[in-house]
Amino acid sequence: WYQRRVREAVVSTQSTGILRNSDLLTYLSMLSDGSAEYTIGLVGYPNVGKSCTLNSLLQEKRVQVSSTPGKTKHFQTFKLKLDGKDVTLCDCPGLVFPNLAASQSEMFCNGILPIDHMRDAIGPISYLIEKIPRIVLESVYGMKLPVPDKELEGSRLPY
Repeated sequence: WYQRRVREAVVSTQSTGILRNSDLLTYLSMLSDGSAEYTIGLVGYPNVGKSCTLNSLLQEKRVQVSSTPGKTKHFQTFKLKLDGKDVTLCDCPGLVFPNLAASQSEMFCNGILPIDHMRDAIGPISYLIEKIPRIVLESVYGMKLPVPDKELEGSRLPY
């Protein structure tokens, strides 16, 4: 039965890449090692949908969600009955591993840090300018950027 449901779930997600709630519950029920109770934790970067996924699994809004990172402030647990077994679902605040992120500017640009915590925009703007080619900025925004003076800006990237 489980293998048939998993095959159905895989087929249904191949076109969209998105699991339906029932498919995710099937996968979660397969994680059990046979014990009558188990725990599943939702862990990841801020604002990737951990709390929203939890609400979907519980089939009701039990956790507050926001488009701004940092809404979940503390570790939370919720009970769910799945195939006759007690499952504890754990939601936690988004985790940021500073040694994996190159800079604070990168964390702002990737939505890991809340934008309202930014005190200086120069770093994130510089980060974006390094990542986006000059021609893309000019074509998307319909503007012509001034060519940097090579004598004055010897260490500047050639954008």
